[in-house]
Amino acid sequence: MEEMIRARLGELRSVTPSGARNLFNDFETVCRKYYERGETFKQALYDAYIGQMFDVFMTDFRCRDQEWLPSLSGSVPEYYDDIEAVFKGRDGSLYPFNGMLRINLQTFRNAYQMQGGGSTGVTGTWENRYLETWTDEINRAKRNEEGWLRAIKYYALRRYRPWSAPLTDTDLGWRRQVWGNNTRPLKYSLFESRNWRWVFEAFEMGTSMPAFLEELEDEDNDRA
Repeated sequence: MEEMIRARLGELRSVTPSGARNLFNDFETVCRKYYERGETFKQALYDAYIGQMFDVFMTDFRCRDQEWLPSLSGSVPEYYDDIEAVFKGRDGSLYPFNGMLRINLQTFRNAYQMQGGGSTGVTGTWENRYLETWTDEINRAKRNEEGWLRAIKYYALRRYRPWSAPLTDTDLGWRRQVWGNNTRPLKYSLFESRNWRWVFEAFEMGTSMPAFLEELEDEDNDRA
């Protein structure tokens, strides 16, 4: 979980009535699960990352008989060039935590209401309309984000399918690829330029960056 979200939850908890703590605990769980989505989600992220790397790799492919390669089609998915925007939008407006980050603490405190109970001695139920709204926004964001990730993955992995046969079965003459066998710098460039670093850190994908990128940084430090 991002530190600013963790800190804000602490502030909101501090103004929550003691009787409504269970309600707030449920919301904290929703926030935590946004970041802790399990191995299936992390695999989808990694697949999209590797797919993008392959797309960039093939974009620079050249050969003598380029005309033998069919035209490529397919619409580039939204946010393809900025993965952080999948989760926040171009201007940050899609970030599902915007409401809780911006709300005045007293406004949030005043939104707690006890429903039911009364003279019968039966304890009522605490409600807070902001918690309900934010929970819906977080869950909706998760569904949308996973859809965008699938679109990125399938676009990247399917785009060059029409080239498969000519690349393997046809003599295209000389072939040239800018990155050649030197793909590690390509991966590192992609990691930084398309904001994958934020994704790896925010969703705690084992380390702050893939092991091969850490190795590259170590090599750079050794040469410095």
